[in-house]
Amino acid sequence: MKKRTAFNLIVWTAAGSLVFLTVRELPIAEMGLKLAEISPSAWFILFIINVAILFLAAARWKVLANIFNAELSLVDLFKIRQAGSTISFVTPGPQFGGEPLQVYWLHQKYDIPIDIALTTLGSDRLLETIINLLILVIGLALIIGSGLDADFSKALLVTSITLAILIILTLLILKKPRWLARIFGFLFSRFSKKSSYLENYHQMWKAIDRLFTQIKKNRSSVFLASMLGLAGWFLLILELYFMMKVLDLSPSLYDIIFVMVGIRLALLMPIPGGVGTVEASLLWSFSILNLAAAGAGGLIALSRFRDVIILIVGMVFLSDLSKDNPRATSTDDYDG
Repeated sequence: MKKRTAFNLIVWTAAGSLVFLTVRELPIAEMGLKLAEISPSAWFILFIINVAILFLAAARWKVLANIFNAELSLVDLFKIRQAGSTISFVTPGPQFGGEPLQVYWLHQKYDIPIDIALTTLGSDRLLETIINLLILVIGLALIIGSGLDADFSKALLVTSITLAILIILTLLILKKPRWLARIFGFLFSRFSKKSSYLENYHQMWKAIDRLFTQIKKNRSSVFLASMLGLAGWFLLILELYFMMKVLDLSPSLYDIIFVMVGIRLALLMPIPGGVGTVEASLLWSFSILNLAAAGAGGLIALSRFRDVIILIVGMVFLSDLSKDNPRATSTDDYDG
């Protein structure tokens, strides 16, 4: 516990130091003027774009959940996702941390069988990660090809290798499910003294076989979920473009891609919510692109204001889901 506390203290100290060093370089007065000039209609459009982004993510999860007969409403999944994202935001690491609680809520609050809860959440997070890495690889390749004064070759190599590994593992799992069953059977036998490895293996093999049968029957749903993930990315890029526009910037397509890639790389750092790293990346990106520092400050302010609102919403849902009032919804028996 002491080691964990010390680690968290180091992480938050580093994040705070980055924020301080970044803010010190920003023209605060000019930033305030730019933010004050944003019209109410622009604020409303930004609000609508963000709501659409969040609900597209929940809709993608719902499409995948439907494959496994997990009958959950879009609103329920939205609540669980945002509550879990709140935990992930304050947890050191690249946007993960709230998943165990999400599985717990699916099982305890909505009576979803544990194997289906794990599968629906795991498939959603895997698809999201693959799409994020794919877009990042494309963005890095475009930046390198544009001739901008920034060396992203190592980042492209690492990201490409990570993406390739994930795709290979996904294909291996789909083509060789018995391999996955052996691993889970071994892990369960190590932690459970009541059943043998062979018994666990057969149980896991039956469950995995049923799950993959469902996936093969619903390939169109997987494709739809992928399209929803890509649509979410389109809206993220649109949001960035619109925020830069309302700050009186005139970004080119490469400018937007460069800034977005910088943000996504900063979020991969083991800092909660990219606090400090995102701010530093925006200031650096704007200096490379020869854009006004006040614009970087305004973008930081808009982005963090959005994050605070989303965190408040997530905390409300987290409080509601943490109450001891199980609310089960009916789910069909899983019949691979």
